[in-house]
Amino acid sequence: MIKIGGKIPITIHPTFWLIAGFISLVNTTSVPDFFIWMGVISLSVLVHEFGHALAALAFGQKTAVELVMLGGMTSRKGKKLPFWQEFLVVFNGPFAGFLLCAFGWYGLTLLDGADNYYAFLTFSSLMRINLVWSILNLIPVIPLDGGYLLSILLEAAFGVRGVKIGLVVSIAIAVIIGFFSLLKVGLLGSLFLIFAFENYRALRSYKLMTEDDRNEDIQQLFYEAKSIYNKGLEDEALAKFHRIREVTIKKKGIVYSMATQYIAEILHRHGKDSEAYEILKGVERSLLFDGLQLLHNLAYDLRDYKKAIRLGNKCFQVNGNHETAFLNALSNACIGDIRATLGWLQCAQRLGVENMIELLKNPGFDAIRDQVQFQKFERSLYA
Repeated sequence: MIKIGGKIPITIHPTFWLIAGFISLVNTTSVPDFFIWMGVISLSVLVHEFGHALAALAFGQKTAVELVMLGGMTSRKGKKLPFWQEFLVVFNGPFAGFLLCAFGWYGLTLLDGADNYYAFLTFSSLMRINLVWSILNLIPVIPLDGGYLLSILLEAAFGVRGVKIGLVVSIAIAVIIGFFSLLKVGLLGSLFLIFAFENYRALRSYKLMTEDDRNEDIQQLFYEAKSIYNKGLEDEALAKFHRIREVTIKKKGIVYSMATQYIAEILHRHGKDSEAYEILKGVERSLLFDGLQLLHNLAYDLRDYKKAIRLGNKCFQVNGNHETAFLNALSNACIGDIRATLGWLQCAQRLGVENMIELLKNPGFDAIRDQVQFQKFERSLYA
């Protein structure tokens, strides 16, 4: 790994050289040609990323550039930029590529028929590589720059709804390009189908978002509450988490549900399970796994077994561990469903649950303890 310090630090990962070397190898027939292509590819990626980095730097952000396996990436830290500045930062990458393409074309005109093969190869490669890559990079598919540019424009016009629209458009275009490219250029087609899948995953997350999640004041309040909570100051944290629920306009979204989850955890620790359960039920659809698991446990503890069963199935789909499987078995046992109980017990066994013999002594299994199937399962543990 190569690291270069400066106002814009540069890190070059070994995988970058591998991919750049492979591309150069399939496009050249001699050693000098190979190194010219390697140099042109490295310069092109670096100039593209510096286009992003310099624009971000001009707007007051700190930046760093990394050259990685499939190209480059520019990381940024600092204040959130207005939409028009964010647009320019993203657009400046392809723009820098077009400038390098123009430089290659200008170099070819200077040769004016001169018999200099290596100069011709250098300038023509600069022109072709940057023209193709800059145009390709403007296709409106995330994570390409064109996808982010579309997303910025739509978010500026429609807020969070615009980001979701951008992801849907990105998925559609990626799927179309992916399937058509598979017929002629297999690798490119596969890459765009991967983009489509990643955009679909992102869309599922963004479906939970509201305008409140983009509100910097609410975000700051949440970070303060979380910091206080991590220090063990639960009463102060509780007041701030309640404040977040009060100031969120939509009464839903990621920040709202996370604040609710923290409130429920504090209430649960203080033995106020009924309050924790009621407040958590209101944000069930937007809960992450930890919150969903807490709601699952509370439903069982409060003997809402049908709810516990439904939540247990959902929890297991998200994170199939033996603790969830065993609690699902208990919940089904409490309503007398022997078949589902044994199914979940066997699942917990496969997933490595320990001390199954002791666990089966739980009073929750009393409703089915006299049934032949359950007794047969118990005896099998002693075999």
